[in-house]
Amino acid sequence: MWRMINGLSVLLSAAISIGCSQAGGSANSVAPVLQRVADNNISSLYKSQNCESISRGGFILVADSVGLQDLLAPLGASAEAAVAQIDFNRHNVLVVDFGAQPTAAFTISLASGSVETDGENAVVRVNIPEGKARKKQAQVVSHPCELFLLPITGRNTLEIRSQYKDVLTRFAVL
Repeated sequence: MWRMINGLSVLLSAAISIGCSQAGGSANSVAPVLQRVADNNISSLYKSQNCESISRGGFILVADSVGLQDLLAPLGASAEAAVAQIDFNRHNVLVVDFGAQPTAAFTISLASGSVETDGENAVVRVNIPEGKARKKQAQVVSHPCELFLLPITGRNTLEIRSQYKDVLTRFAVL
């Protein structure tokens, strides 16, 4: 029985290879797929200064469309449209939310534009804003948040670290 299954697997692999080569494909046609898998770039999906309705004051890792739709529903159609085409087989979404801030100038940014690896951990580095002396200005409370598209790296743990490499939180990635 096992020999028959193994034999069918070999035949199926050969048929797929022959089909790809007959379809005009070449070794070069495989390269873009490998680049997408190896691409660890992080991209911004949505950014707002008015995320009070979803604010949790930290980090949320979302691995499915239903969870993301539920989270973003209070933000309206613009947030939902920004994430409508995510392939959750290849990506997760990281929500970065530092809660209420006493200025509209507060921004969220990444210390690195790609997912890094450290042993068995995938690492995303986030800039933690430092309190700086600013010119006098009207105080406006904002609730900034940003959603980032993260490639799935195959690591079991995702660590969120500061620009100083302090571990802020960890997520088990299934």
